[in-house]
Amino acid sequence: MNRYTAQNSSRGAAPISTTEVAESSSMILQEDLNYFNFAGLAMELTSRCPIACRSCLRTCSPGRGAVMSIDRVRSLLEASRELHSVREACFTGGECFAVPKLLRQSCRLASAAGLRCVVATNAYWAKTPQTATRQLG
Repeated sequence: MNRYTAQNSSRGAAPISTTEVAESSSMILQEDLNYFNFAGLAMELTSRCPIACRSCLRTCSPGRGAVMSIDRVRSLLEASRELHSVREACFTGGECFAVPKLLRQSCRLASAAGLRCVVATNAYWAKTPQTATRQLG
């Protein structure tokens, strides 16, 4: 997962933090905070997905299997506090319901941090209202 960063080297703004928020060598600049509202933090929990949609922006599929660790989720949530504007954590994938234990743990951590929890899903698992209720339980 790459973090969004706007860079403007002509203004020479100093970075606000050296915390590595994602697997990127770029840093958030103080200037970024003047122009952008970092209200949400999106995390791709896995590249695994039980279907392979031609329109998938991330080319996720059943054959892919990368999974973010719960320690990485925790680290990203902790680092997002430095921005003082993040109000929600969005978990996506692939299909984040393909890793239900990690998804539940991640939502608990986000909620404990006072963040609204949003989940992006293709809902392959919600074939009936009863199965959806069981999964979301």
